[in-house]
Amino acid sequence: MLLNTVTRTLTFYLYKLNLEVKQKINIIMNNFVLSLALTTHLGFDGNPEAVHPHIQYKMDDKIAGLFVNSENSVSAYYGFRKDYGKNSIDFSLVTGYDAEPLLPYIRISREVHPNFSLFATPAVELYDTGREVERNIGVVIGLEFKN
Repeated sequence: MLLNTVTRTLTFYLYKLNLEVKQKINIIMNNFVLSLALTTHLGFDGNPEAVHPHIQYKMDDKIAGLFVNSENSVSAYYGFRKDYGKNSIDFSLVTGYDAEPLLPYIRISREVHPNFSLFATPAVELYDTGREVERNIGVVIGLEFKN
């Protein structure tokens, strides 16, 4: 009788623990966003990458992620997002660019559909003139498709 009660009690708590772990995993996994951005670069002389796979983790107003940048390198970033209805502004620090090891990154977005948004961000292009390295300041405009 005692063994049966202990077995039932242990089974109950293991089942409850299993549910709690599954719920926590679901909460964590629901915060991941996979996306693909297609961009055009205005004010640039070169031929920047226009296809940008992206994974982002968002919790509350904090964001962090990895994406293929315009220089065809992987960039990591961390920052925060301010939402204004269907509009948002991201303020982040980003790595992976030739200009500097760590750069500020600002992105303005407009959600058109839950799986589709438009965005714009200021950008800098470095190019070699043969005598020196020049900088072009431009704008990246893009479409982002997400899960």
